[in-house]
Order: sequence, then C-alpha cells, then structure tokens
Amino acid sequence: MIMSEQLLSSVKNKTIFGMIALFLVLMVANLLLSRPNPDEGIHMMGGWLLLNGTVLYSELFSMYAPGSYFILAAFYSLFPADFVVSRLLMLAVNLGSLVAFFALCRKLLDERASLIALFFYVVWSVFTISWNVLMEPFMTLFAILLVYFVLTYLESKKLQDLALAGLFIASIVMMKQTMLFFSTAALFFLIIKARPSLKEYAVLGVSYALLPLLFLYYLFSNNAFFDFVDQAILYNLAHSSLFAFRFHLGWIAVTALFVSVFALAALLFLSKKLRIKKDKGQLLFIWIVLTLPTLLPVLGCCHHHLPLVPGFVILFTLAFDSVFFKGDGFSLKGFDAKPLLKGFLALVFVASIVGSGIYLSQYFFQNDFEDLFEVAEFVNENSSPEDKIHVTYWDEEVYFFALRKPATRYLYHPFLFEAEEKAFQAEVVQALEDEKAIFVVDFARDDEPMQSEGEMSEYILENYSLVKTQEMDPALYNTFNYGFVLQRNE
Repeated sequence: MIMSEQLLSSVKNKTIFGMIALFLVLMVANLLLSRPNPDEGIHMMGGWLLLNGTVLYSELFSMYAPGSYFILAAFYSLFPADFVVSRLLMLAVNLGSLVAFFALCRKLLDERASLIALFFYVVWSVFTISWNVLMEPFMTLFAILLVYFVLTYLESKKLQDLALAGLFIASIVMMKQTMLFFSTAALFFLIIKARPSLKEYAVLGVSYALLPLLFLYYLFSNNAFFDFVDQAILYNLAHSSLFAFRFHLGWIAVTALFVSVFALAALLFLSKKLRIKKDKGQLLFIWIVLTLPTLLPVLGCCHHHLPLVPGFVILFTLAFDSVFFKGDGFSLKGFDAKPLLKGFLALVFVASIVGSGIYLSQYFFQNDFEDLFEVAEFVNENSSPEDKIHVTYWDEEVYFFALRKPATRYLYHPFLFEAEEKAFQAEVVQALEDEKAIFVVDFARDDEPMQSEGEMSEYILENYSLVKTQEMDPALYNTFNYGFVLQRNE
C-alpha cells in the first residue's frame, strides 16, 4: 500500500515534504470561508437530499454523474451538513491527493524531482480550485490512485493491487461522464500490458463492475434509470451548445500553457530525452490526452482544469529535471534548443508562482458572502424543516445554507432552448402551487425582485410578497447587488 512504501530516505527530505504539506494546509485553511462556487450548492445539497431520501434523477434533476452525491451523502451521515465542515472534507481530500501524488511521483521520478513536483502540484491544484466542494477534487484523487495502482500491479502482480486498479478505473467515470475515455483506455492498457490469467480477469472484472452494478441497482430499484439516461447523458449531448466554450482569457492562457508543456514533453519523450520508461510514459500521455475532455463543455473554466494538473506537473517536472539538473541537451537539425527550453521552463516556473499568488490573493482572509448567509439564515429561522422553498436561477447554495428542500425537482435553472423554457416555467409554477412553497429567494442587479419575464415571475409576484431585501456587498459573484426573500401570501 501507499503508506507502507519507503518514499523518503532522509530527514531533510521528510522535513521538506512536511513543509509542503503544511503549506497546503495553511493555504486551504485560509480559503475555508472564501466565497462559494455556485456549483458547490448543487453537490452539497444533492448529497444532503440523497441522504434524506430524495431519489436522484427522478426526484432531483441533475446533469452530473452520481459520484459526488453519494460521497457527500455518506459524509453527512457522519458529520454535520455544514459549509465549513464540507470544506474541511476537501482539505482531507487535498491531503490524500498530496500523499497519493507523491507516491506516484516516486514511481516515475527520483526523490529530488518528486519533491519539486509535489510543490508544483500544491500550487497548481489550489490555483485550480481544489478546495471547493465539487466533483473534480474527488475525480483527481481517484485518477492519481488509478495510475498508481495500475503501475503498482504491473510491478507487483498482486491481486489486491489489481482489484484496486479496477475499482479506481470505474470510479472516475462515476465522478464525471467525460472520464469514460481515460477509464476505457486505462482498462485496455492494463489488460494489454499485464496479460492477466483467468483468475486475474475475474478479480479485475469484479472490482471494475462493482460500483456501476451498485449504481444500476439503485437506479432500477427507484425507477430512475431512464431519468438518469435522459438527464446525465441525453440532456448533456443535446444542450452542450448552450453552455459550451464560455471563454475566459485567463483560463484560456492556462489551457495554452498546459498544451505547450505537453507538446514539449511529447517532443522530448519521442526524442528519448525524457527520462521515463516507455510503458510508464505511454500511460502518462494517455492520462493527459484523455483527460482533456474534462475541460468540455465549459472550456476556459477554473475547476475543470484540476484533473489535468497531476499529469501536467509530472511532465513539467520531467522536462525541468532533465534540462536543469540532468544537463540533457536537445538539438533540432543542428540548432541547440537547450537555451530555449530553459527559458520556457523558467517562464512556466515563475508564472506558476506569481500567477497563482495573484489569483488566490483575492480569496485569502475574505468572507465575502456573509450577506448570502443572512438570506439563508432568515429563511431557516422563519420556516420549519418540513417547509419547502424555491431559489430562482443560479444560487442553489441557499438551499444548503438554509437546509430547506426545493419545492421543484430543480436545484438550479437548467440550460434550455427557447422552445423548452415555457414548459419548464409551467412545471415550476405547478410545483410551487402543489407544494405551497413558503419562500422564494431571488437575486438581482437592481433593487426590484423577479425582473425576468415569463409565467414563473408573474406567478411569484402575484402569490408572494417581499419580506426581506438584503444588499449584497460585495456583489454576489460580482453580479448580484441585492437578495430578496418573498413569502407566500396567506
């Protein structure tokens, strides 16, 4: 197992490892009360609803894979359903990823290079929002463990390593649908390289099929299979054009940097200048190339980059170690490219430190969503646990902060084509009428609630009265200046 291996040989390197781990803890601790990502509300509330009997997909609309919901439901069965407690879980996930990543590095790099990679991993993972309660931190941890146990099994031939490899190959797809590409390729890579016996095929088959079969049992026993197919597969395929390619210049630059380092490492690997065994190099490149789809459909967004970080950091460190410490040169048709390589790698080094520092500085020591808690606290204090509420559009974290169930089957306003919007609003209105939702929560730029047109806004304004206006300072998600709570008329 990972912790049983001798990963560090000297007190000096153990101290460096401890300092990097402490650096991670201090950074994430200072981010515990940073503004929530709207998607965190989906995962946290989805997990809490699952724990409290709501059936995924049939009673709760979700375009996401189920993994994060089940993990958080299990977590909330042991610990309070609280925002800070949930963020502490992510700190634990980050520390687990740190140890697993270092163990993986020791299979690919020497001790010094592994510590360099570990430092960069901490910087880049925190930079790509590893501290948010989202699917990506879990997926990244499972992907690291997948690669680790595949490589471990190829060395050890132990059945327990094979079983764990199969388990993690399946688990990454349970976290996000686009990981199917890497999961499938990793499975075939393992089979081709290991050439398992009949007994080994049985162990791999059982471990690989365990989680999908349990999930299928859940779906069929709750009559939710076709709802899952419709929402988590067909909906995404049909509506991807509505939320695809929402570019942000800064994250486009990060994507370009990732691709540039990958291209450089591929060039060095093909020219046999990258000091890594062929099989390990092949798996590493498969990992990175087939994780690229996780950037889709929202290309250029923060946490979507996180699953790329481990492979990117290993490739960068291999190139960095080769050029700066091993003294390897590289020429192209007689041209000495080593100075250019050094300059590029040094630029990435500096940009990683400076860029992440500037980006994260906006979050450190800031609790800039107290006003959001004020809204949720008002709802919680003026309702009972049996009461249901409705939060308009994209502020689903209010459900979790107030711990009140949604009156509809939607935690958020889904991306819809214009022709579908009317039917959606009619469904929401019917649910508000049937469930007699006690409160509607709305956020807006201006000081008037429910400014959007449509049947839903008309119904709410006719049947609900404004009971609280909360000025949002700073603006919620740099967009909303006011929060409103409307109560159902007697």
